[in-house]
Amino acid sequence: MEAKLVDLERTKKEMKATAPDAVAYEGEKYPYGTCLRFEKAEMEKLGLDAAKLEVGQKVEIRAVGEVTNISSYDSTNGKDESCAIQITSMSLAYDLGSKGNKAYRDARKSGAGKPE
Repeated sequence: MEAKLVDLERTKKEMKATAPDAVAYEGEKYPYGTCLRFEKAEMEKLGLDAAKLEVGQKVEIRAVGEVTNISSYDSTNGKDESCAIQITSMSLAYDLGSKGNKAYRDARKSGAGKPE
């Protein structure tokens, strides 16, 4: 199943809506819950090596998740809805031409990061 990638970066209007009373603050660039953090054990499972990563480097993420919660509710701001998806398995790939390119090739050769 090939899904279309959607840019989740907030518009200036969306950022301002998250902090309407703040003059200079424009809110977070991306919505809450869209950042993934991995500890050492998860990095090892995914074949990631911090020494071979760069801040700002792009990685490709492939994941399978399970819907764990669906909510629809009324609030003072009108109707709203949300859902929670628990990632159950995933793989990561480094972008080509980056410092991590060799690490990506080595990890793929060893089988790290391949879905089961």
